[in-house]
Amino acid sequence: MKRTLGSDTIFSNKKSHKLKNRYRLLFFRKESDFKNVKDKVVLILSPEFYWIKKIEFDVKNIKSAKKIAPSLFEGSLPHNNFEFKILKQKRDFFAIAYDPEEIKEAIKKSGLLGDNVKRVYFAQKEFENIYECIELDDFFSLAKVEDIWTKIPKVCTQGSKTLDEVLNEIKLSDFFVTLNKRREFFVNEKILRVAAASFLLFCLAQGIRLYSYDKEIKSLKNKEINLLKKESLPSTLIQLRSIEKRLDKKLKKSMAQKRVIKYLSKLSMKDVKPIRISIKKDEVVLEFSSNDKAVKSIVEKIKKEYPLLKSKKENKIYKIWWRYE
Repeated sequence: MKRTLGSDTIFSNKKSHKLKNRYRLLFFRKESDFKNVKDKVVLILSPEFYWIKKIEFDVKNIKSAKKIAPSLFEGSLPHNNFEFKILKQKRDFFAIAYDPEEIKEAIKKSGLLGDNVKRVYFAQKEFENIYECIELDDFFSLAKVEDIWTKIPKVCTQGSKTLDEVLNEIKLSDFFVTLNKRREFFVNEKILRVAAASFLLFCLAQGIRLYSYDKEIKSLKNKEINLLKKESLPSTLIQLRSIEKRLDKKLKKSMAQKRVIKYLSKLSMKDVKPIRISIKKDEVVLEFSSNDKAVKSIVEKIKKEYPLLKSKKENKIYKIWWRYE
């Protein structure tokens, strides 16, 4: 059964035990030659493949430790393509920096097929319960130096174990990276599964949302149809827009006429006797009787507000035409 700790995905020991039985377990060194190995394998990386530092700062969990990991190696790594993992052993946190490309190239150089590599483990974790020096060959050994497994160029003297003995007795842990076959890169299986599940949930949510929108649209369309029938309105958009324009035009005309009437009500018409006011289309016709001096005054006042069209006198009756738009 899978479970998650901080930002790292881990497997229960029960599943890891089964994994060891299903896949061949190999200790992987830079000089390893596995050209004759055609089996599916899991690898334990020699310390020469990664950099490790004990975190001396007070950190509470893997997530907070991972944030400061890059700064611990600042200035000491040969390039910027390293990735970082955090290992917790008892109460101590260790930051591990590794280069996936370097490991991938070493696997290829050793003769192993990348697709045959199931998982990659770290010696620092897998050998944590080993306290003796581990003999690798006649020239090199692994020894713990201040709680960190280190490859040393000498043979163990006393209290040592062979590599085969160690590999036979260890139980694979929950600390590993995996090789993604499609991208040929070391990633975590949990991330892929979570991403797939998230995508499926997203699709489901979108489906539900679209279904809800579809129902809402149908409901609005039904309301629209009922409203059109109730008000005896046409059903096409062109017809509705035509009606809208016609009503808008009438409204504008009505508002303009209202402004003219309001203007005339405030207009000082001393010595003027209004006879008739006519509002037709965009014109206003004012008929009144008065003397010439009063007529001239009224015409000048109207010209300040509206475009004057014409004026004339018939039988002592004056008429003035102007536009009210």
